[in-house]
Amino acid sequence: MKNPNNTLNFLIYVIFIILGIITIFYQVHFDDFWLDEMNSFFVADPNLTFEETILRHNESDWHNPKLFNIILKFYLNFVGYDPHLARYLPLFYGSISLIMISIISYQIKKDNSFLFTTFLVCTSIYIIKYSQELRPYSLLLLTSTLNISFFIKLLNGFKIKIINLIFFILFSLLNYSTHP
Repeated sequence: MKNPNNTLNFLIYVIFIILGIITIFYQVHFDDFWLDEMNSFFVADPNLTFEETILRHNESDWHNPKLFNIILKFYLNFVGYDPHLARYLPLFYGSISLIMISIISYQIKKDNSFLFTTFLVCTSIYIIKYSQELRPYSLLLLTSTLNISFFIKLLNGFKIKIINLIFFILFSLLNYSTHP
């Protein structure tokens, strides 16, 4: 027989996550691009060759990580070179980060406290605002949460340690490559 508390907790969790994702997507195009967002959009032009993109990055966006601009270039090549569509990539990163932070909270302490963490994360103005900008911060948050999650799995002694170790190293490198 199912525990009614588990069903209620899951329902509350899903409601928090849906509300968090709605707040991230709400008024995403309310502000125009900032100068640094325009610069990332300029660097990631899908009509340029990869070498031209790296050259533009080194000339105008050298203070930001290349990984974000490269991912953005491939994304814009897929969806089209439109400033309105460009902001959806960080929105995706921020939305997945909400879920990952909740999972980390549950991995640390397997009780109902993850609901409070989920609520706090889904209402965090910093996560909401940075997920609405075409900047690497939401990707950095995502790689950080994935890194922490695999680190906790390594500490807890999951059976497939080598896979967890590989993913931990991979997300550590991605995290390092994403930090501005």
